[in-house]
Amino acid sequence: MSARKKPLPPLSVSNGGTNTLGASFSLSDTGSFAKDSFVVGAQGITASPLQQGEVSELRLEQLDVGHVIGRGASSRVYCAVHRPSGKRLALKVLKSDVEESAETRRLVLNEIKAVFGSCSDSLVTFYDAFHHDGAVWLALEYMDCGSLEGVLRAVARTGGVLPEGFLAAILFQALQGLIYLHRERRTCHRDLKPANVLLDSNGFVKLSDFGISKQLGTGTYAQAGTQVGTLAYMSPERVRGERYGFSSDVWSLGLIALEAALGQYPYTGATNVFDQGRMIVEGPLPTERPEVQGALPADLLELTHACLCKDAHHRPDAAAVTRAPFFSRHLSNPVDLRGMLCSLRPMLEAEASQPPQ
Repeated sequence: MSARKKPLPPLSVSNGGTNTLGASFSLSDTGSFAKDSFVVGAQGITASPLQQGEVSELRLEQLDVGHVIGRGASSRVYCAVHRPSGKRLALKVLKSDVEESAETRRLVLNEIKAVFGSCSDSLVTFYDAFHHDGAVWLALEYMDCGSLEGVLRAVARTGGVLPEGFLAAILFQALQGLIYLHRERRTCHRDLKPANVLLDSNGFVKLSDFGISKQLGTGTYAQAGTQVGTLAYMSPERVRGERYGFSSDVWSLGLIALEAALGQYPYTGATNVFDQGRMIVEGPLPTERPEVQGALPADLLELTHACLCKDAHHRPDAAAVTRAPFFSRHLSNPVDLRGMLCSLRPMLEAEASQPPQ
């Protein structure tokens, strides 16, 4: 079993004003982040140490940092080994302007908050966090087959697309992560995309990268009002800057499914982000194009079309998506996802070290 930390009370960060909890997040003179009794310092989260488990009382100096396995606009992810246990970890180093940027501090806290205390096999396991040399380092579960983005690139190199059965297996597991986030954590991921769907050689699929996740209320259509994330996978209501809810993640999941099935991002022809946003809001759905309809089986077309409904209130929730006929057809005859990933692993390792496009 992976080590788990005790749950924390809701965390918040001050952006110069008074937040809803009346509490602030600060960088102390000793170089630690603190909010009430919650402290992220060079020795990890010292106010709530790890319980006994595979990795216990983790210290940054115990980690041997290896090669880069992932890159983002604000972070790099390294493969690392915890010397006392021999366990491999993913070490995510967030950009070093945390001391100057309130926004960066907020994103850091959101990332920690979203995984701290989570009890789902469909989310990457969080071990500890450190503030060191002006950056925040997150020790996370190592997923040795990288991301779905890398898988799609590797499959494209072979001249094909992801077979339906494997797509069903991956999507079904990803949906379990969304169900947990939405129902148990009342959290909207807000940046669901192929790069944030991770896989390992045991055939497990887990969601990652919760730096911009947003905790929502308890209503059926709990909504948020901030526009963050990757534009290409944003729902129309988010692109328009309107309030949105959990169904915005379902839109992103539908777009991921369609991209995997087609072998390319479905909204083609945009030359800049403005065109891309306009196509998402004003253009026809990709599932309405004859060439897309001809390329997909009827049940997969039905699933993606439902997820991509422009009216957010008419989209199915994540649990309803898992009951789609597409999954019923494929999950009754499971595929060897583990075997496929192992066969692709050399190409996946090469893809993981490439800069993002």
